[in-house]
Amino acid sequence: MNLTSRPLVIDRHQIARRAALAAAVIFVATSCGTTASSPESNAHLTKGWNSGLTDTEVRVGFAYFAGGKGKATDEPTGASDPAVAQTLAVIDHINAQGGAAGRTMVPVWHRYQFDAASADAEGQALCTDFTQDREVFVSGTADSSLMQECFAAQGVPQVVDAVTAAGATFDRDPYLVSTPVLSLTRLMRSQVEVLAAHDFFQPDAKIGFFAFDSPEFVDAEEQGLKPALSAHGLSVAEEFLLSRPETPADVAETLAQVASAGLKFRDAGIDHVIFLGGSPQFMIDAEKQGYRPRYAISTWDYPSDLRANGVPEEQLHNAAGIGYSPAKDIADYKTQAHPPGRQQCLAIMSAHDLHPKSGVDEAGMLSICDQVFLIKDALESAEKPVNGDTFMKAVYQLGDGFTPASTWQVDYSEESRDGVAAVRYLEYGTECQCFRYAGDPVDAE
Repeated sequence: MNLTSRPLVIDRHQIARRAALAAAVIFVATSCGTTASSPESNAHLTKGWNSGLTDTEVRVGFAYFAGGKGKATDEPTGASDPAVAQTLAVIDHINAQGGAAGRTMVPVWHRYQFDAASADAEGQALCTDFTQDREVFVSGTADSSLMQECFAAQGVPQVVDAVTAAGATFDRDPYLVSTPVLSLTRLMRSQVEVLAAHDFFQPDAKIGFFAFDSPEFVDAEEQGLKPALSAHGLSVAEEFLLSRPETPADVAETLAQVASAGLKFRDAGIDHVIFLGGSPQFMIDAEKQGYRPRYAISTWDYPSDLRANGVPEEQLHNAAGIGYSPAKDIADYKTQAHPPGRQQCLAIMSAHDLHPKSGVDEAGMLSICDQVFLIKDALESAEKPVNGDTFMKAVYQLGDGFTPASTWQVDYSEESRDGVAAVRYLEYGTECQCFRYAGDPVDAE
């Protein structure tokens, strides 16, 4: 997948499956997230899953994409998907250092089937593979509600490097945890609070909300965005919920919807737009329509990559937002705001002749490091005998003790399984034509 020339940005982490099935990818530069579990979730850790785990090895399930025909059990090569080579590099490093709690980490790869009848069928096939056919102890993928429900029913821990979810998702699945990414609900809350503190919204601001038409995005709006705006005397004046493309035939319709959203907002006098996905194509179309509202952006939009995605520079004047991942957020990510685990991660990649060519490349590498090391740290601190329940309790107890490669500060607990503890204010600089941080990190909501 070419992540530097995207005509539209549709949730790369969850939509990648659909895009692959469609064989006509509409990309959405996004960073997805997890959210808090309910206080009762710990009581639901009663499954005792211990398949895929012995005294000498731990089997971890991963998914990958490959062109052409093939079987779900086909082994990947590094050339088939860059993430495969990067994941293997981190696993090789950990195993060379003694493994995870003395166990060799063994990856089990599931090849996504491009010709699957539907994304749900594909998700069910993956869960069946990892819970029945080739049992794993931890799944490194759970990017649909069907997968999450399937894994949770068995008590299989899911440690994912990206997942699109709002609060209710994690209330239902106490076995789901993510690398450091803000949940959709916390993202909306944090964005409004930080932007309001920087006088982004005028008292009479007419705000438009643009997102995907699916439960997790609607939940983020209802539980995160709207209450946060209301606390500042603001509200959503117009919304546009975008259909997700499932097949090649859907792509043209999705693009047409994006264009119509801009016209709807322009004609309604919307002067501020908040996104959850799709921002590059919206801005490209808005410029053609002579529409230049003030945009609230975030790490979800991959701010450092917006110009490379073809967004006109004029569209970004006065844009502002929040970020927590330098490689995704700012142009000067190589010299500023380094997360504590970044150098170790890049050194591991470099030792395997893997070198990022852009901020997007680096962000992917850092997220993979966080994913694999999170599994390692939880295994090493889990109470014995180790099973899926004790593994998740160990995750809950990590707190700020995990060293992230992708962000600065984390705080894992039963109530917060997205890990992100702090965000920074982002502003667009016209002199550098880039996004940059302004001010110190502040607590995420």
